[in-house]
Amino acid sequence: MTAPPHRHPLVAFCWLQVGLAAVLVSLMFANVVTRPWMGFEYSRVDGRVQDVVEGSPADRAGMRVGDRVLSIAGHRVGPGVIPLFFERAGEPVAVITANEGVLQVTPIPFEEMRRLGLRGNVARVLQSLHSYLTFPLHLWMLALGATLLRLRGPSKDARLAALVMIYWAGGVFFYPAAGVGAMLASWPPSLRLAIYLIDAAFIAAFFAACVHFAIVFPTDYTQKQPRAWGLVPWIVAVPIFLEAASAGILRANGSVARARTIISDPYSTIGTVMLLSALAILAFRFVRISEVNPRRRIKLVFLSMLPGVVTFTSGYLVNLLQLGHTASLTVRMLHTPATILGSAIFAYAVVRHRMFNIRVLVRRSIQYALARGTLLVLLSLPVIGLVVYLYAHRRDSLAVLLTGQPAVYLVLLVPLVLAVRYRKTLLEALDRKFFREQYDARQLLLHVVSIIRGGSDMLILSRAAIEEIDKALHPVHISLWHLDPDGAELHRGFVRGQNTPHEAHPLPTSSMLATLLANDDEPLDVHSRLTRSVLGRLPEHDREWLRQARAALLVPLLIEKRLAGLMVLGERMSEEPYSREDRELLRTLAAQLALTLDYSRLKQSPSLVWSPPTHTPVHTFVNDALRLCPACGRCYPQEQPRCDYDGQPLVPESGVPRIIEEKYVVTKLLGRGGMGSVYLATQKRLNRPVAVKVLLAHLVGSSSMRTRFEREARIVARLRHPAIVTIHDFGVLPSGHAYLVMEYLDGETLRKTIVEGPRTMEAALEILRPVGDAIDAAHRVGVVHRDLKPENIMIVRERDSPALEPRVLDFGLAKMTGPIGDDEATVVQSGHSAGVVGTLMYMAPEVLSGKHADARSDQYSLALIVYELLSGEHPLGTATDLASVVRGHTEETFVSIRQRAPHVPERAAEAIHRALEKDAANRFETVADFIAALR
Repeated sequence: MTAPPHRHPLVAFCWLQVGLAAVLVSLMFANVVTRPWMGFEYSRVDGRVQDVVEGSPADRAGMRVGDRVLSIAGHRVGPGVIPLFFERAGEPVAVITANEGVLQVTPIPFEEMRRLGLRGNVARVLQSLHSYLTFPLHLWMLALGATLLRLRGPSKDARLAALVMIYWAGGVFFYPAAGVGAMLASWPPSLRLAIYLIDAAFIAAFFAACVHFAIVFPTDYTQKQPRAWGLVPWIVAVPIFLEAASAGILRANGSVARARTIISDPYSTIGTVMLLSALAILAFRFVRISEVNPRRRIKLVFLSMLPGVVTFTSGYLVNLLQLGHTASLTVRMLHTPATILGSAIFAYAVVRHRMFNIRVLVRRSIQYALARGTLLVLLSLPVIGLVVYLYAHRRDSLAVLLTGQPAVYLVLLVPLVLAVRYRKTLLEALDRKFFREQYDARQLLLHVVSIIRGGSDMLILSRAAIEEIDKALHPVHISLWHLDPDGAELHRGFVRGQNTPHEAHPLPTSSMLATLLANDDEPLDVHSRLTRSVLGRLPEHDREWLRQARAALLVPLLIEKRLAGLMVLGERMSEEPYSREDRELLRTLAAQLALTLDYSRLKQSPSLVWSPPTHTPVHTFVNDALRLCPACGRCYPQEQPRCDYDGQPLVPESGVPRIIEEKYVVTKLLGRGGMGSVYLATQKRLNRPVAVKVLLAHLVGSSSMRTRFEREARIVARLRHPAIVTIHDFGVLPSGHAYLVMEYLDGETLRKTIVEGPRTMEAALEILRPVGDAIDAAHRVGVVHRDLKPENIMIVRERDSPALEPRVLDFGLAKMTGPIGDDEATVVQSGHSAGVVGTLMYMAPEVLSGKHADARSDQYSLALIVYELLSGEHPLGTATDLASVVRGHTEETFVSIRQRAPHVPERAAEAIHRALEKDAANRFETVADFIAALR
């Protein structure tokens, strides 16, 4: 589920500013329509009349260009003085000039002025049309800001970009606008003052947000941003706010004069300097950044800001040099379209996290569009000809049309039939011509898959795969990483590419990055906006590995959720992003390559070259080899050729004897996974069924996997609880496989119970009470499970009893937080161990953030199981991709369980959501407290 963007506190603050900006824009619209206007322009410095509109109130009163205005409405003209601030349209105003004396001018609404201008000369028409763009432009900027917040609210880039748009839209300059005082006259003084101050804040904040954005964009996880520099522009913009705020305070007190400031016109002076600084910072960072995609985004932002900054600076120079009304109007008219175009490009650069060379895109798009359009026009010509012919003979009867000129129909209808018949073939041929690279890439990658499926030589297949992928996708570099013999690290093997990174440090399989890759076979696009938040939470050593590897796409090679290898691809030479089809084909290829890699590693594993122990005769292992029925899974001794039940020929089960250590007789295969197999066996002395879990030898060859296997045996054997599966024995077979003997449970996992549908509270508690007690018992002796999920809870139903007996399984990932009893040897993993383990869908937020799991982490996982058991659905819904799952655990708020399961009591729902708190400190102290709250 996706949480609404406003749930983030900073996004909520931005939405508040959107609301304030919307209020200011609405007031501006009301003012634009009713603003008093007299129809002349004059210099604020000497009062000289620069322009008089024909037919305007000033023209009718006798005012002419060149007259010198002394005062308007009793206010002496001068810089910053707004004589009509408190005046209304329709009320006469006294204008005193040096030439004509006192003139009585009755202002008209600004809307009438615009209609009057549309009937004037070209300059007047353009000026009126430009004035009509003012309000839509503010709406446009406000809508862009709101859209950025909605689409990319959690992203700092998007929030800052949205603030730039919002501040631009909300800075409507009330203090120098005629008629605003009269419009707000009925408002309470405090509310009027608040409007002026908010307007002033938005005016100043626009420049600060622009410079701040230039300093940090793009806030990519690979960059270390100087946070302190982000505060500098906000401090520099303070004088702009003080000037506008001072003017607003004066207006609130009834004055039309300008506030005195140390810097003359700080808005124009400091604002111009800040905008030019933003461009300079972007240019400097463009030169310093080496990554192609960030450079391209910065370049696009620079180009989007350039027209607006140039026109704003030109306006400042025009006013500074007093070049006159015509020059000022020209600059304003250029500024509006520059702002509209620039803001759209600006927003595109922010939203589009991954982009490629725009020239390639435009050129190819135009070529394709023209070619396809030309083809469609040619296909349409017969239809057009037929329509023209019928129209020209519209007065003829149907009989004349059908019999008079049959040749015309042949000429027109035959091409029409052919066009309809072969249009699909022609269009597909066109697609192949203009998208030949993508077509060839698909064929090459499918060819690689077929090569891998047909062979098993890892050396040849890996080299072939690397070469063919290079031909198909043209990455700057590509490398294949494989596990070391211990399975502890991934090392770079095959490499291809001219720009291959020299540094290639191994990637530990215990790292958070490797764990995330192992949870999803979908290739991980490093530059995708969906993965940015996930990668941003990686430990520094993982991010450093990504930088050193110059990775653009990571393709995991998985065997049963186990990372068997990794493909690392750099940027494409064409600088285009990897498409969805590219990633899907690479995923298919990786699945096939992983099988081959794992099989090759298994064959080469030293543990499979069996050397019998000195105390065990060779014939003991050979003669006691197990044979398996591939149909039913039943097991037989070496000498039996066929299954007694279905007659199928038996196949040898490599490395597993029929009788284990003269104590356990293996009778049936129960299940098989990427790590090994589970068999049903009979304990000879007690004649009872047991389950034997066998770990493959090449995994036991890894010290970390051997430790995990032994840890599970030692931990679970010392836990005493009826809801925890009992461990009887463990050891290592002569073949090198390790085995674990545990009680045999005849039942089904909790996953099947969940799939059958939601459970009532009473039915759920029947399962949860013993499970919670078992987990709490483990916590009390210092054991944290770390991998609680429905698949690790078995539901056993005893014969002739309706009672359910759940069991908690698989303590292979358990962590010891303290010794059990007096035996210090049982502390098999200290609290300082690093690495992320567990199942992603049930992993606590603190574990995903790289912190250590504790009892409250198990409580979080158990709460997810409770949620799923009661509602029939995981809190994350159907989301399974890596980015969505991690974001759901760490950032987003889960949907209330009562929305999906109304039958859950309110207090129980509160308990579940408390156990699902993102902050572990807000959860229950113990699992026992959580279960008690559920009751």
